[in-house]
Amino acid sequence: MLTFESDYTEGAHEKILQRLAETNMEHCPGYGADIYCQQAR
Repeated sequence: MLTFESDYTEGAHEKILQRLAETNMEHCPGYGADIYCQQAR
């Protein structure tokens, strides 16, 4: 059975945690105006 409780019930993949650590101190404009959203578009 699949449940969809919330995204807080599982940990993050190690590659996601590594990328977060690498970019943690970057200063970006608000969501949607940052370089990562531009690259995703």
